[in-house]
Amino acid sequence: MPCRAEHCPDARCLYSGDGTLSGALRGLVVADWEVHLHRTMTMMPVQLAHDSLVEAQQRLAEAVRFVRGSGASWEDVGAAAGGITGSAARGAFG
Repeated sequence: MPCRAEHCPDARCLYSGDGTLSGALRGLVVADWEVHLHRTMTMMPVQLAHDSLVEAQQRLAEAVRFVRGSGASWEDVGAAAGGITGSAARGAFG
């Protein structure tokens, strides 16, 4: 580990005695930030699709609880959930 007054960009450590960075060091920070931004933006479609899937699964579970609480059979739930059997619906949602 470098001492406080040393730069070690490979370890993502920069030192500034007065709280400012030289142009070259600012360039390192911006370049590092751009790498992370690119990775984040590249993976954004996957993250958004995953979030939508999780939200849909939660809405489905809530809907199943609601209809089951209203007296629907597992067979009815299975039929509405893509034509699966009542037993499969119970296994998935019960």
